[in-house]
Formats: sequence, C-alpha cells, structure tokens
Amino acid sequence: MQLWGSIMWNFTRRAITFPSDRFPAISGLAREVYRHTDWTYVAGLWKEYIHLGLLWSTRDVASPAKEYVAPSWSWASLDIRGPVGDRAGMSAPSTWNSEFYERAELSEADVLLANDDTFGQVTSGKLNMRGPLRRADLCGGEVKCLNIKDRLDYGKGCL
Repeated sequence: MQLWGSIMWNFTRRAITFPSDRFPAISGLAREVYRHTDWTYVAGLWKEYIHLGLLWSTRDVASPAKEYVAPSWSWASLDIRGPVGDRAGMSAPSTWNSEFYERAELSEADVLLANDDTFGQVTSGKLNMRGPLRRADLCGGEVKCLNIKDRLDYGKGCL
C-alpha cells in the first residue's frame, strides 16, 4: 500500500491535460501492482485497502471535475492541481488505528467500466460501508469533535 501511495503522489503531481485521461494514464502502473498483489482495483483505489485509500488528501486547491471522471470517493473525481498524498491514509495498515480499521466493513465497492479495461475509465461507481461514526463539525477547514466522550455510533453510510 505504501508503494501505491508513492505512485499516487508522483502521478498526481503531473499535469494531465484532460481529466478523462487520468485512469488510462495510470492504468499501466495499476496493472503492475495488480500483477504482484492480485488486489481489486476500483476507480484509483484498492478494494482490499479501501479503508486507507479513502483517506486520500491534497493540500492544494481542488474542485469537482467539469466532466464525470470517477465516483466522488475517488481522488480522480476532482480537478486537483497538486499531489494527492499518503500522509492521511495510504500508509501501511500497521500504522492505522486497528480499532477503527477492523470495525469498518466494506459491503460493496463497484464501478461500471467505460470499456473492458479494468484499470481504465469508469462511468459510475458505488461504495457502501458500515462502521463506527463520530460526530464532527467542520469549521474553517478544521475538524472539531462534537462528542467529548469519544463515543462511537455504529452506523451505515453510502457515498
């Protein structure tokens, strides 16, 4: 997973002219990762590590892509003018808080492909997870926890 985080950071630093070229451009690298791991690729993330992959982040300005490129949970859904980093979650699973990692369950992660290339363009995607939720408030870009006792609610969400 650390290798994919490094690939993503380096790839997203590059200027891709058309957002629709993102997946075709990275498909060769994704295919190589798959060849060595047998992981399942879904819109720029790996299903087996979706818990970590969903924690992608960028420090640079990002806005929704003008045309559909990927589901909203994928880094490719945004017009990003800088690297997508692994500082938040594309690190090795051993560095992730195992209490949350083990309690989150992936119910479904599917994409509809534009053609027969598993690593190419997608036309839609669906992600269902079940796991602990924490109430939070986003104020001025800073997340402030509203639940002082750190109580977790077990809930279901669909992105």
